[in-house]
Amino acid sequence: MKMRETLIALFAVVSFGAFAQNNDLTITAKNQQQDGTSMTFDVYASTSSGTTYIADADFVVSTNATKWSSLSASLSNINPDFSNMSATIVGGDVVLNIQAPFSATVLGDFPAVSTTPVRIATITLTDVSDFTALPAFANVGSGNPSTQFNEAYVAGNGRLRQKSISNLTVSTPSAGTAPSVVTNFAADFSTSGQATLSWDAVGGADSVLIVARDAAAVTTGPANTITYAGNLAFGSGAELGSGNNEYVIGKFGSAATSATVTGLSTGSTYHFAIYAYSGGGGFSEAYSAAATVSGVTLFAEPTVAASNLAFSNVATTSFDLSWTSGDGDSVLVVVREDATAQAAPADGTAYPPSGTTGAGNDVVYAQVNTTSASITGLTAGTFYTVEIYEYNGQGSSANYLTSSIGSASQFTMFAEPTTVATNMVFSNVAGTSFDVSWTGGNGDSTLVVARLTTDAAVAPADGTAYADNATFTSGDGSTTGTGNVVLYSGPATTSITASGLTAGVDYTIEVYEYNGAQEYSNYNATALSGSQTTQFNAPTAATNIAFSNYAQTSFDVSWTAGTGSNVMVVVREAANAAVAPSNGTGYSANTDFTAGDGDVTGAGNIVLFAGASQTSLTVSGLTAGTEYSVDVYDYNGSGVTANYATALTGTQYTVFAEPSTALAGITATATSANAIDVTWTDPSEAANQWVVVARLSTDAATAPTNATAYTANTAYGSGDALGNGYVVYNGDGTSGSVSVTGLDQNETYAFDIYAFTGDAASDLNVINYSDAAEANGSDVTWLQVDLAAILEGPYNGTDMSGVNITVPSAQPYNTAAFGNYNGGETNGSMPANVVDWVLLELRSGASAASATTVEFTQAALLLADGSIVAADGSSLPEFEITAEGTYYVGIRHRNHLGAYSATALVDNGASAFSYNFSTAGAIGIDPMYDYNGDGSVYVLFGGWADNATNSVIDAGDNAAVYNDRNTSPTYGDTDVNLDGAVNAADRAMVFNNRDYSEQTPQ
Repeated sequence: MKMRETLIALFAVVSFGAFAQNNDLTITAKNQQQDGTSMTFDVYASTSSGTTYIADADFVVSTNATKWSSLSASLSNINPDFSNMSATIVGGDVVLNIQAPFSATVLGDFPAVSTTPVRIATITLTDVSDFTALPAFANVGSGNPSTQFNEAYVAGNGRLRQKSISNLTVSTPSAGTAPSVVTNFAADFSTSGQATLSWDAVGGADSVLIVARDAAAVTTGPANTITYAGNLAFGSGAELGSGNNEYVIGKFGSAATSATVTGLSTGSTYHFAIYAYSGGGGFSEAYSAAATVSGVTLFAEPTVAASNLAFSNVATTSFDLSWTSGDGDSVLVVVREDATAQAAPADGTAYPPSGTTGAGNDVVYAQVNTTSASITGLTAGTFYTVEIYEYNGQGSSANYLTSSIGSASQFTMFAEPTTVATNMVFSNVAGTSFDVSWTGGNGDSTLVVARLTTDAAVAPADGTAYADNATFTSGDGSTTGTGNVVLYSGPATTSITASGLTAGVDYTIEVYEYNGAQEYSNYNATALSGSQTTQFNAPTAATNIAFSNYAQTSFDVSWTAGTGSNVMVVVREAANAAVAPSNGTGYSANTDFTAGDGDVTGAGNIVLFAGASQTSLTVSGLTAGTEYSVDVYDYNGSGVTANYATALTGTQYTVFAEPSTALAGITATATSANAIDVTWTDPSEAANQWVVVARLSTDAATAPTNATAYTANTAYGSGDALGNGYVVYNGDGTSGSVSVTGLDQNETYAFDIYAFTGDAASDLNVINYSDAAEANGSDVTWLQVDLAAILEGPYNGTDMSGVNITVPSAQPYNTAAFGNYNGGETNGSMPANVVDWVLLELRSGASAASATTVEFTQAALLLADGSIVAADGSSLPEFEITAEGTYYVGIRHRNHLGAYSATALVDNGASAFSYNFSTAGAIGIDPMYDYNGDGSVYVLFGGWADNATNSVIDAGDNAAVYNDRNTSPTYGDTDVNLDGAVNAADRAMVFNNRDYSEQTPQ
């Protein structure tokens, strides 16, 4: 809005002074600012002399509300010395209510105003929606509310008092003298979305203010004595007028000469007005008349460039161009010679056809977007670059996409040579090549084409690039037509070497003169032509050599024939160097290597065959176990006309002789239930190797197969199978032993050792094994038992963890009752879960009832859970059996009746043989106590306390327990329940089990 004047009749202020009032106050309005629908100004107070103390006041400013449709007032920057201040609207007037502290007791409690102006508050009037009329401010001195100001003072009696101030001065803003109009105001719209303004500096103490408007000229100017907030982003500064889009875009000092306005819409017209002004601070501004300028902003820059440029119809002075359009509404096509620097078009500039964007950059097309153009007036043999710029808008609003352009280059066709080559001469003619030379014409380049003379000549096509390769048969070059192979294409020359030719074939050579290169070349279609036949040449070599039917003194050799009409086979020991046959030399042959009737090509190189082409030969007269090299040479001609290809070479051993040294012996010794150590005497036979085969003794031996390699593994069944056995060793024999693991228990295994030769050749085909085993050995694996049993008395229905005895470190069965067993089983660190020592018997027989022969006896440890372990306290007991068979087991205890298995031990293959007395019971009549009465748990009868040899619980046992009554042995036979005390419980067990006896098989 515009504020022409602001009249503020201000605070009536009462002065508090000792014994007198100051009664003097000047109110000044400063810093008037307009911003959109808001009007802001500061209120300052001062005195001409002395100090006035403000008590309270009602200051009313009339806004002539009929001119404005709505209004609201607010305060900011309130002087902190006032205890309360507010601004309200009453009947269209602004009421500023000021209140000093009611609790004041001394004059110093009130705000003091002196000769230095003090800001009282900042008033902001907002919601001004009608700027068609200008406001006129006036102090309201009558009516209700009205302006009334009080000052505080000290009366003669020393009391604080206040009275209305009468000496009130109002100072309103007054504009100064307006400066001259700003000169040379101009606008630059060359950057999209903005305008750069420039002007002459105003100098001195003056400043400038710029107003912008779109679509129409600026009609509302700034008001004197008002300052305005500016923002270079269009639409963000103060708005002049109501809704007519006139915005202050900036205020600038006297030295400023330019500013850039942003936030402009593309392709739109904008008007700018610049005002010089003097004064400042919102109370003395005086604005000059406006200088104006307008213009159209650039259109938005396209984002997608033209692409896929392609040339066609290329001639000496013209070519056609096509492309895929981008997203501009127009295109500018610029052509320049490639050596000329690129000059991009300038935004806001129109370029007609035949214009230039810069030196040498000729505009050939500029109009609404299209996708092709024909370009003429070019120079022959010249390299041109074409650039396509997408743009939007026209003339001064044109915006070109220059960061990404469609670009491509093209030569125009060169002029055709006028003089062709002459005087063709051939030299150095060979079977696959010859040299050709000539006198050159006046072209800057030469194209040489070779063809079979029987093929028709085909001239090269103008504007075609031809790849070349001097090797006629390579296929890496290109052709001018069927069979017309380009041997050379490049800078002018007068000779080439043609290679890759076929012996005995007639070729024709054409030499063409041309200017230019690649797709802009121009050929003189008249060729210099000449013909030449090649000499016969050596054939290609044989391939794919292979050997078969290996023997000690012979083998067969075969191959894939080369292209020669003849073949020669040369054999030599591999240690001898190869010596190729000499061209022009014939050789006689003999297929017997040792006969000596054939020719040699060199030392040790014996010719075994020379004649018409064939693909196989049997070579004889060789030495066993020897490596030979065979060289196969394809050749053409004979005698002095022979021409040999390079050799196809292969190497092969003959079969080695059978081993001749017999092994001294082999020994097999079982070391556990699952392992046997095999040892033999080192034969010290350097030429021999050895394989050891493990098998079940019931299986027949199977000899290894010649020409076969075997993989060994000491884990039985993991090495290669050989018959029903497995290879457990393959080596030179010097180790003299192998430990074979993974064997089944209680099984007899046989081991065979075989010698072989030929391993050093690294060729399976020549390995030769002895026909029969050099030596044999066998042994039976031990038997490991997994047993379980429970003792009556210690058993509590779950386990036997309640025993209370001290188990001795040495087994206790070296007594007559147990056959004076003198085994050395001991355990110096007895595990806590051991119940007692037990004595195991491994028996043999036709059945359980007849298993009367005790084969092996062993003391073992019974654990609380019923399991039985070896004397070490952890591993299962093992019996070092010497023959495999069917075994039964018995378990005996020092004060319990023993029991014997009702069935043979269960064979678990590689795992331990097993028997559980607590579930399977034992052989005999009432051999064990049925603990639950249902056959679910069987325990050994307790009560054999006197260890008599009769193995019967009888009166002697009862007497022994009675005699030891009320004692606490740590390890006694009369403590039949093993609880560490001999008492009634032990006597009861003896009584209950009276007359029971061990059911030993008879």
